[in-house]
Amino acid sequence: MKRIVPAIALSLLCANACAADGTTPVSTIRNGDRITRSLQKYTQETPTSKPVLEEKIASTSYTIESGAGDERVFRSRNGAAEVLGKDLALIATINKNGERKDIDPETVKHWMPTTELKPGMKWSFSERHEQVASNSTKMCQWFGEYDAESSADERDQNINGSIVRLPVIVVEVRGRVNIRNCVGSGSDREERYVYSRDLDLVLEHSSLSLSSYGKLLGSSQQLSITSISTGKKVALLTPAP
Repeated sequence: MKRIVPAIALSLLCANACAADGTTPVSTIRNGDRITRSLQKYTQETPTSKPVLEEKIASTSYTIESGAGDERVFRSRNGAAEVLGKDLALIATINKNGERKDIDPETVKHWMPTTELKPGMKWSFSERHEQVASNSTKMCQWFGEYDAESSADERDQNINGSIVRLPVIVVEVRGRVNIRNCVGSGSDREERYVYSRDLDLVLEHSSLSLSSYGKLLGSSQQLSITSISTGKKVALLTPAP
């Protein structure tokens, strides 16, 4: 059984040891580090039953790369990648042939507040998306309005094979997406982001999308980082005495 190491206790250890051997506490993920991320989809027995995560888990490994400016790139083994902006919102994708597709800035979901994210905050944000209807040439528009609230919590995270208990900020998001110019009903959205300030990384992102009648929609899933591998010598991973 892997040992759980409280981050606070090891921070004190680092205060005594870091200056001597050059190690540093857990800090922002850097270029060349690797993460493994799991994907689980929500399922629903009946159109009105409570959605639950399926047992089947798909895992993908990514290498962290530095992009242009403040961009962070998650590169999978086949060369495809996700590009995140400064506020960790998805701003572009890259296919395995290296072709980049930028997301329309108006459709990017900037879920973080405009000020520094801290526990105990409340804020709102919106998104807009356009797409040609599958059965016509009409341009459909989706408008999402969201309310967010943050709180403090802890999560156990596998870093270099050790389980470290990290302080995190949990962001709960609730909102609704409405459709314009096309026939169809909107959807209710519930999302959760689990953010580690130490790593500057979203450890978990779950997204539930339900129709007005409570039916689960296809975009409902949960992404979780199951392990992190860093070449940096990290004092927080030293077992407490």
